[in-house]
Amino acid sequence: EDFTARWETFHWPLRLKLKQEECNKMLEEDRQLFQKEMASQQQQFERALEELGVRVGDFHKHTDLGRITKVVSSVRDIEKALKEYEERARVFNSREGLFGTPATEYEQ
Repeated sequence: EDFTARWETFHWPLRLKLKQEECNKMLEEDRQLFQKEMASQQQQFERALEELGVRVGDFHKHTDLGRITKVVSSVRDIEKALKEYEERARVFNSREGLFGTPATEYEQ
């Protein structure tokens, strides 16, 4: 009994090392998965930013004062979207910091 307990004691560091390696492998797989998901989300975000840029660029076409109510509504929608996009950009930059990658500059 003492003999078995003694060898169990010596065996524990190896068990812990193996478990640590297993956990590290799982963490790396999860990190890669999350990084791929974030890259996909950023691509969608950049497309949405481009679409918003087009909408803003089209404002010079609004010359009919009879449509002012619709234009004002559109401006408010864009303003709201810009605030949401600013927050999303901050979240992406924060996550990039966690992954050790440089922060993306969203120039639009």
